[in-house]
Amino acid sequence: MNLVDTSWYSEEMLREFKHVAKAYPKVEEMLNHCHVQIVESFWGQDKIHFLPYLSIYYPQKLRSTVAGQKDIIKKLAQHVGLAQVVCLNANRLIRDPKSKLKEVYPYLCQEINWIATQK
Repeated sequence: MNLVDTSWYSEEMLREFKHVAKAYPKVEEMLNHCHVQIVESFWGQDKIHFLPYLSIYYPQKLRSTVAGQKDIIKKLAQHVGLAQVVCLNANRLIRDPKSKLKEVYPYLCQEINWIATQK
């Protein structure tokens, strides 16, 4: 599981999620082949309402596995205080001709590309 941390709070939430996921071997194994990060979302301009959510970038080959484990992942995420879980197909994201990911987030793009090309 690749960890990308944007703040100490996000780092702790991600560590807690990873720890709780160990109780579910299928979920833990699946996440080992994904890029997982906490995304900080704010409502309003004053950034008072912080909503952390889990973002999982998975390779095409794990599409059915992710779909089958999504309910468990959502429960685990809620347990550690995450507002939502978003699962994105890395292969589709890399091939999207309108994506600005490469320009805006080059490191993330590189990670997602690596995930998408793993066998």
